[in-house]
Amino acid sequence: MSAVDRSEELLQSLHETLALLRALQAEGVDAVASDPVRWAGLRYLSQIAIQACVDLADQILALQGIAEPAHSRDVFPALARAGLLDAGIAGDLARLVGLRNALVQTTCTSCPRTWTGGWRASLRLLPHSPRRWPSSWIRRDTHTQRRCASS
Repeated sequence: MSAVDRSEELLQSLHETLALLRALQAEGVDAVASDPVRWAGLRYLSQIAIQACVDLADQILALQGIAEPAHSRDVFPALARAGLLDAGIAGDLARLVGLRNALVQTTCTSCPRTWTGGWRASLRLLPHSPRRWPSSWIRRDTHTQRRCASS
């Protein structure tokens, strides 16, 4: 699979995941927090959406020939330094990596109310990325695809 195809696959996954997160959001925080299945779904979907953003950022860095940072949270500031992402949005997305890490590293099955603020923030921030990435950042030229495929 080419880097461009992988990026398009990630964008589609992100689009679908955000739609599911918005459906949970429409149910309301209390309904989601009081249902263990919905709560687990929220946690999982949040992790997937944030990771898709990180993976897309990695793909964009590779397509642009920019070295990948050592830490996931640094991919967004790297895009900002390259002039490919607004610095404010980059900072917000970098903070979401912290939320993803917390969701992955803690069971948090008994504390949904603690995480609803992070969930609300992620739903506000994540829509920035899928609308802008495919047309402005993913170059479809053959030279770039060959370079990324060989790396």
